[in-house]
Amino acid sequence: MKDLSFVHKGKGRRGGKRYTVRWNAILDVRFPDFHDQIDVTVVNFSSGGALLHSKRLTVRNQHLVITDTRPELKLKISLPDRVLELTTEIVWYNVSSESGMYEIGLDLKNYKQEANISVEGLVKILKSDR
Repeated sequence: MKDLSFVHKGKGRRGGKRYTVRWNAILDVRFPDFHDQIDVTVVNFSSGGALLHSKRLTVRNQHLVITDTRPELKLKISLPDRVLELTTEIVWYNVSSESGMYEIGLDLKNYKQEANISVEGLVKILKSDR
């Protein structure tokens, strides 16, 4: 049986201020033998991580967590002047009993190097674009 340690068992320990947001984004998934994408909604965000909602946690019948080979993951958020691509790793997931959606907790691996923008600046840009 595969490791099920990724099921959320309590409050996250993400450092930094969390911002409640509602951004449409794409989770880019790369396994060694194929590439695919999942539409997601970012519902909270900080420099250390993000909480996503998604209708699925698989691509081409390959589970993103319960697998022998972990995929490379990039969270792609569309900004007015570019697409922000952030290297991520799933640290937990859960199924919401209310919505039936997957809640996915991400660790943003290299936010400061990859983003070239503060979290506060990103939130301001994306909220003003609405």
